[in-house]
Amino acid sequence: MAVESLANALRDQQLDGALLGAQVAVPCPDGRLHLDVHPTMAFAVLHHLLPYFDPGYGDIRGVVGLRPRRVNATAVELTDVSSSAGLTLNLPEPIRIEPVTSAEGAGYTAVWHQSPGELHPAEIRSTKRPGAGNNPMRDRVFSRLLRRPLVLQQIGSAHGYVNTYTHGSRDLVIEWCCGPTKPEAIKLFQRSGFGADVLSQQPSERGGAPFWWENTGLILRHLDSCYKIEGWQNELVAKYTSELESQNHYPEPPRFRALHARSAVAT
Repeated sequence: MAVESLANALRDQQLDGALLGAQVAVPCPDGRLHLDVHPTMAFAVLHHLLPYFDPGYGDIRGVVGLRPRRVNATAVELTDVSSSAGLTLNLPEPIRIEPVTSAEGAGYTAVWHQSPGELHPAEIRSTKRPGAGNNPMRDRVFSRLLRRPLVLQQIGSAHGYVNTYTHGSRDLVIEWCCGPTKPEAIKLFQRSGFGADVLSQQPSERGGAPFWWENTGLILRHLDSCYKIEGWQNELVAKYTSELESQNHYPEPPRFRALHARSAVAT
């Protein structure tokens, strides 16, 4: 669920090719994954993962059941309230993990803070919505993906532009321009072992998606138009820096930048 939440929250606002906000991933003996977060995106990554109710969306944003515990000044453990599953974020500097105020008029509810030891009623309702059931295959595939930030960074290596989103909780779509071609990106994943068997199943190709298992997979879309816009990176840095410095408003909700109004063809 962390991949799904970050992919849809960060969308095309990811810096330096750091897809899902991660720069380094270190699996630990206890089974937890430690992520070194992009320093500029750190505040947004943390607060896009912690669950809150967005009345405009009508549901929970973030990862249902995820709760924070500060390990030290720059490390935060995020653990599922109903299990031992979770991950640790290594942050570049101390970041508040107290509830932040809503954007004006948004009325967000920090369910992770209101219900620290159990699921909040809004989270329980969210788990009962259509399509919200457990999907072990998806969780395994997305977990493998989160463990490969260096591969993901190579996809966004040309000038940092990458867009991510999901179709519900079924798959992850990665769109990029310039840099490696789609066949080259597929080879990057294959060399990393990503395409190896998942739950004893080899991936198949479905609808042009090279990695697909049962009802979940990874869709790679290389755009034939360059989406680099003068100054876009500076604008993103300014936005993230403002959120980090104030630390009193939730990061902006998911949205596409104006550049997505232009049509593009995926190859």
